[in-house]
Amino acid sequence: TQRSEASPSPGSSTPV
Repeated sequence: TQRSEASPSPGSSTPV
């Protein structure tokens, strides 16, 4: 489970 909200990594599925 990768939840990067503070640091959104390029290529990762992050909630915008």
